[in-house]
Amino acid sequence: VIVGPLLAGCGEEATTTVQLSYERPAQVQIPEKIKRIAIAEFSGKSGTEQRWGGIAADKLSTALANANRTYNRYELVDRQNLGKVLKEQDIQIMSSEQAIKFGKLANVQAMIFGNVTVSAHDERASRQQVDFATRGMKTVYYTKRFVMVSVTLTMTNVDTSMQIHKFEITKEFDSDKQSGSPLEKMIGFS
Repeated sequence: VIVGPLLAGCGEEATTTVQLSYERPAQVQIPEKIKRIAIAEFSGKSGTEQRWGGIAADKLSTALANANRTYNRYELVDRQNLGKVLKEQDIQIMSSEQAIKFGKLANVQAMIFGNVTVSAHDERASRQQVDFATRGMKTVYYTKRFVMVSVTLTMTNVDTSMQIHKFEITKEFDSDKQSGSPLEKMIGFS
């Protein structure tokens, strides 16, 4: 009689659910006093680099806006309006001193600016490909493209003139490595 109630609970499955979660810390700790952040258009020497600079600044702006939706920690200054003012004033932010000067005009506590470098070159290459008309192989010539994009960005505290963080991101692209499988290349679908 005593053993019966003890064994009664042994066959039942546990109904308790345990949920584990983990929030990883931010890669860059933004000081608490910073409530308004502006992202300047990233500079570049050529037109291509300036276009990539716009893309990089847009991606960073989107990432910060997405993070801010979760934590509601700071206000991002509208990049289009900031860009218009920079263009009107004929200012291109390339140093911390320029970022601090313009950050004070824009009434922000932190300014993010950067530089983009793009290097690219093409090579003429060949590969064997199936020729369905002759039911054999043929040599096909194509252009092999290599591209390397490097973005250096700096976040500066406008009030203290101190650099909060600086880092560089480099991405490489090789058209042969990025396209389809060897079988797809062989039959001409890459």
